[in-house]
Amino acid sequence: MSSSLSAVTTKNRKGGRVLEYGPDVAYLLFNIWYLLAGVLALYLSPLHWAVMNSNSASPSSTATSRMRSILIRNFATCYIGYAPWHWYLYGANGGAPPKAAKRKFNTNMPDPSQHERDRFWTFVGFAISAYLECILVEATLNRREKNYDATSFSAAFVAVATFSVPWFREVHFYFSHRALHLRTLYKYIHSLHHKSINTAVWSGLAMHPLEHLVYFTCLVPYAIMLYLSNGAWYAAIPFYYAKLHSELSPIMGHHGFEGLGGSEFHHGHHELFNCNYGSPAVPLDYWLKTDAASMKAKKSK
Repeated sequence: MSSSLSAVTTKNRKGGRVLEYGPDVAYLLFNIWYLLAGVLALYLSPLHWAVMNSNSASPSSTATSRMRSILIRNFATCYIGYAPWHWYLYGANGGAPPKAAKRKFNTNMPDPSQHERDRFWTFVGFAISAYLECILVEATLNRREKNYDATSFSAAFVAVATFSVPWFREVHFYFSHRALHLRTLYKYIHSLHHKSINTAVWSGLAMHPLEHLVYFTCLVPYAIMLYLSNGAWYAAIPFYYAKLHSELSPIMGHHGFEGLGGSEFHHGHHELFNCNYGSPAVPLDYWLKTDAASMKAKKSK
């Protein structure tokens, strides 16, 4: 794969071809998809319409209707975002298309019960994400109604904040993920996610609810920006980009196939457990010697 960081390389988990670190073309293209999905989510957000109609004579929406709208949109995003990938890669009968099957990291297919379990916890994750968005929306509208001064962010600041989303998410994920591998946190929280060793499409957000809360703390900086702006649409773009990125990008890290944005690096984490905590896009594992090759070298000493 080609990238600006492609000079940083290491052997993959099987000791075979060289794995390059840095964002490849697929990573960048999928981030454009997450950004566009975030803009659409912003447009459909009740926050956007409440702000747009704040000076009109038409009656405003209620907190209940806004919560219902966010929950419906989130569940629709979950189904539309995940189900087509599952149908294509695993099919109704649990079998991948012949061309795709040759590119599966683990040639065995997950048991149907794993898909069902992972699907349930993924929908729980989207429900928690919706609830967190509801809290932000109501807090922002309350601040706006009380006429607190809105912080104005420059176009350059918004552009930098938007650009920072995938990189901040990678750093946040690495360190929060490593923390979840501490013995007590792993035993009571993170072990649920690791029930899926041979990961599939629905595995990425299949987590304990407490882990969902930890995972979605990546949204905090962008939520603060949105809140301080009193709901300004331009300040909402980084938040909704980060939100959709956090909701949809786990598909690529867990679907289990080479190509299509798939991550053999993270698949190796589920098989080997104590390595590859982040992603190759930002080589924190390489720098901090927690990649599979470094961990194997430590054990051999």
